[in-house]
Amino acid sequence: MDVNDNAPKFESNPYRVSLAENAAIGSSIVQVVAHDTDAGPSADISYMFAPVSTEFLSVFSVNAHSGWINTLVKLDRETTASYELHVVAMDHGTPALSDTTIIEVTITDHNDEPPVFSRRIYDASVREDALPGTIVVKVSTTERT
Repeated sequence: MDVNDNAPKFESNPYRVSLAENAAIGSSIVQVVAHDTDAGPSADISYMFAPVSTEFLSVFSVNAHSGWINTLVKLDRETTASYELHVVAMDHGTPALSDTTIIEVTITDHNDEPPVFSRRIYDASVREDALPGTIVVKVSTTERT
């Protein structure tokens, strides 16, 4: 019987991911992978969010067997521009050993906010002998980013 003397080790730390805010609910965003050089149950690995990431359990899920992280809701960059998730890989040995990695998720903007004029009504007048190209009125808009 193999002694559980090797902890799982993630392939990367941190993982960095960019995800468009218009990604579909249920989108797979990254697969975290850890390896354990032990044998038998001591080499079997389960993935879970670390307690520090439990606030994101309603936003992301992690598949305990495959390590795939998926979205659970529609994301909005204007509300949250990035997430830092902590994932634990734990082996099934006795005692169980583990490793933790960070997934840095950056939400990229999708042009989903319409421009808004800075004023509702613009008044202007122009002389009838004004030359072509004369500026009559200047309007401006803003957009949430």
